[in-house]
Amino acid sequence: MVSVRCFARLFALAMAMGAAIAAAPPMGWNSWYALGKAAGWPITNQSTVRATADAMKRTGLVESGYRYLVVDDSWENDHREPDGRLLANPTKFPDGMKATVEYAQQRGLELGLYTTPGMYTCAGAGGGGEPGSLGHIAQDVQLWVDDWGVRYLKDCVCNTTHALRQHAYKDMADALNRSGHQVMYECDPFMEKPWITMQGVCDLWAVSDDIADSFQAWTHQLDASYAAGVIPDGGPGGWNSFDYLQVGNGGQSYTEYRSQLSMYSMIPAPLFVGTDVRNISPETLQIYQAAEVVGVNQDTLGMPGTRLWQLNQTEVWVRPLQRAVGSRAVCAVALFNRGAEPKMIRVEWSELGPVLGRGWRGMTLGLVRDLWREETVGVLEG
Repeated sequence: MVSVRCFARLFALAMAMGAAIAAAPPMGWNSWYALGKAAGWPITNQSTVRATADAMKRTGLVESGYRYLVVDDSWENDHREPDGRLLANPTKFPDGMKATVEYAQQRGLELGLYTTPGMYTCAGAGGGGEPGSLGHIAQDVQLWVDDWGVRYLKDCVCNTTHALRQHAYKDMADALNRSGHQVMYECDPFMEKPWITMQGVCDLWAVSDDIADSFQAWTHQLDASYAAGVIPDGGPGGWNSFDYLQVGNGGQSYTEYRSQLSMYSMIPAPLFVGTDVRNISPETLQIYQAAEVVGVNQDTLGMPGTRLWQLNQTEVWVRPLQRAVGSRAVCAVALFNRGAEPKMIRVEWSELGPVLGRGWRGMTLGLVRDLWREETVGVLEG
């Protein structure tokens, strides 16, 4: 029995004994929520992106595994060149995007860019004129990936039709594969059930539209995705993305933010910092760098978590983990209290066995580790 004094406490149990580019959920930073907005779009330019790369390195986020620096919409020029190339906006990126890619690489980061299969990006359709990749997929890959060195591509859903979405993402995936470079490919046609339709096409996909920075918003999407059977469809080579984390943006308490990281590690979902790391607080940084919780997210076994039960605003999740040397079996257990008051959550040993399988049969003793406190807290007996 464990007393839980926060919304979601994450534990690991270890039983003592006498692939790819997307083998684990990708981690990084994305500019969409992080840089503030001007005229409705991120304040994305050479200065803000380079300062962010510096901050990612200075704070240790790069060493913590956040390796992609993704520049979302509004980086593009408002027109293509006469030869069809789509360059960076010269006012925003006076030295060009290739120089920004190299700047990021020098700090241990890989740069990512945004596009959409449609005629215009979200910002372009909003009045900026920024073009999408329609009719230029091969040319865009050649320039951005081959010439500039981009290693992450976000392919949005803005200004697309159902008919276009049936082939455009595979067309882009094929072009990326032909480049011969390892490029993490995110595609976001959430209305097309990408957890089914984009398997083998994309490395990660959005399960919904943008998720607001609120406890209610992300838990609602978690419940909806669980009820729809989405979560088991994510795994090595193809991950369910529950939008970028906004830890530090002020929409939730630190307890709620810790719960969000805990549950995103149990699902598991890609982890992208969505706050301004140039001015990140120690409390916010501590959450993003919770090494043992992030370690659950990055577990190499890649199996999704399962909800054991849910009752009166409390629930228990369990996720099998890669067996450590000297262990019979390892799992993560999340005790999740959605209520405002502390609750006692009881987990019976017998409840874990049916989910965790053969490695747990016949075992009656387990070490329990609190992954947020990073300390062993006791023994669970069957």
